[in-house]
Amino acid sequence: MRFSNNKIVWRQNSQLVPLYRFNYHKVEGIELIPGADGGIVAGTDDENFGAYVYMLGDNFL
Repeated sequence: MRFSNNKIVWRQNSQLVPLYRFNYHKVEGIELIPGADGGIVAGTDDENFGAYVYMLGDNFL
């Protein structure tokens, strides 16, 4: 993805590449938090293991 003319432009990758994996949890939501203190928040809602919210650190990307 990239930012152009005040819009986020999505471009499909020709190969599927996992960005991150959680053991035993499926990610069902991703939120991008802007700013110097922002980051990526991932949420799960797994029927077998309950719901969780994870803040991925700056070393993620």
